[in-house]
Amino acid sequence: LLEPGPSGRLLPPGDRAAWVDTIVGLIEDSAEASRLGAAARGRVEREFALPVVVDRYVSLYRRLLAGEGPAQSEPLAVALRSS
Repeated sequence: LLEPGPSGRLLPPGDRAAWVDTIVGLIEDSAEASRLGAAARGRVEREFALPVVVDRYVSLYRRLLAGEGPAQSEPLAVALRSS
C-alpha cells in the first residue's frame, strides 16, 4: 500500500538510524507528516474503495470467462490493477 515518496517513507527493516531519523524528522515537521498522511489516505480512498475493488474483480472475472485471463506469471494484484 505504501507509495514511497508521495505518501510515505520506505526504510530498511534493520536500519535503526534511518528509522530514528525519519520518525524524528516527521515529529519535527508536522506539516510533512500531515501531507504524507493525507496523500496516503487519498490513495487508499481512490484505489481501494469498495466500488473500485468490486469493479476490478468483475472486470477480471469477465476477462477470465472470455479466456483473456492474466498470464501465468502475472500476480493477481497486477491483473486486478490492469482491469
